[in-house]
Amino acid sequence: MRIAHLSDLHLGARSHGAEPDPAAGPLLVEVLTRRVLAGAGDGAPYDGALIAGDVFERARPDERVIRSFEAMLEVWHEAGIPVAVIAGNHDAESGCLPELRLPPSARLLGLVGPETHVWAESGVAVHGESIGRRDETRNLALGYPDPVPGLVNIGLLHTSLDGARSKRVCAPVAIDRLEVRGYDYWALGHVHERMTLGASGRIAYSGSPAGRAGEESRPRGYLEVVFDRSEPGPARVALTGVDLQPVGEPAAMARTAARPSR
Repeated sequence: MRIAHLSDLHLGARSHGAEPDPAAGPLLVEVLTRRVLAGAGDGAPYDGALIAGDVFERARPDERVIRSFEAMLEVWHEAGIPVAVIAGNHDAESGCLPELRLPPSARLLGLVGPETHVWAESGVAVHGESIGRRDETRNLALGYPDPVPGLVNIGLLHTSLDGARSKRVCAPVAIDRLEVRGYDYWALGHVHERMTLGASGRIAYSGSPAGRAGEESRPRGYLEVVFDRSEPGPARVALTGVDLQPVGEPAAMARTAARPSR
C-alpha cells in the first residue's frame, strides 16, 4: 500500500519574494493533482493521501486558489483516492478549511478534538486533530486515540515537536512520546524541510512543495510512504522523497530513498 504524505502547501503565499500570485496556487495544485494520480511516475494512483496542515497561507487567498484545491480533491475522489486533512496554524488564521466543499472521500479531521477516520478498503485508521488557534501550545498528541487493532494506524499531526526545527511553537511533543504511541507512522506537518525522525524511522516531516519567499534552496515535494503488511506485527514502512520543480517551471520529479522503518 502506497500513500502520499503532503503538508504545508501554503496556497496563496508569496512565491520567491513577490506579491501573492493568484495563478501560482492553482499551478501548484495542478502539479500535485497529476503526481498523486500517477503515483510518483509509475502510472498507478496512490492508495490515499494525507495532508498534515497549512493548506492555505494565513491571509485568506484568492477564491480561485480555494476552488482549485477543492477541484483537486474532487479529481482524487473520482480516481478512488481517499484523503485525510488537518488544519495547521496558518489554516487556523485563514479560516478557509472548514468552509470547503469536500467530496465524500475527503475528510477534515479534528475540528473539535482528536478523531479517527477509517479507510475501510485500505485497512487504514487515520488519527488526527486540527490546529484551532494561532498559537497552540498544548500537546495535542496526548489526546490522540488508541491504535485500532488489525489496521495500519497513522497519526496526522501539525507540530513543532521540541521546537528545535521551528521558530514557532505549535502543538509541541517529544519524539519519544510519539515513538511509544503504537502507531505505524506519524505524518507530520509544520516544518518545511523533509526529514525522518526517531529511532524507528516511523516519524517524518514530508517537507513543503511550495516555493515560499526565502526558501528557494530546499527540495520541494512530498513523501511517498509504502506500508508492507506481509509479516505479523507493525507494518514495515519505507519512505521515498518525491521532489517537484519550482512552480512556474516545467513539472519534473526526482525520487530520493529514505531509510526504512525498523
